[in-house]
Parts: sequence; C-alpha cells; structure tokens
Amino acid sequence: MRCCPECGSTDVTVKYGGRVGGLWLCKECGYQGYMIVDFPDESLKKMKQVEKAEMQQNRSLK
Repeated sequence: MRCCPECGSTDVTVKYGGRVGGLWLCKECGYQGYMIVDFPDESLKKMKQVEKAEMQQNRSLK
C-alpha cells in the first residue's frame, strides 16, 4: 500500500508519469514529489493502530 511520506495518508495518486518515476500527489496534505512510501498492507494497518493509540493516550494525559 502506498502512502504519503509527509502525512502518512494512503490517498495518493500519480500526478503525471508512470508508476515508476512518476510525480506523486497526496490529496490529503498536498505533498508532491517523486518519493512515495510503499508498505505491505498489514504493516501500514499496524502503524496506524499504534499512532491512534498514542494519540488517545496523549489526550488522556492532558
């Protein structure tokens, strides 16, 4: 699964060019660049779960 290196969103698309060497665009944060992060689906799901748990823990500490 491909995701944005800036915000982690999976809402990314090739702006122009092919999948290899193309310019990527993140619809979430507006990132444009040639680098994109490609995670196995399960790794990305686990990362999102950990981030969500950390955010909830930080909210409860405030």
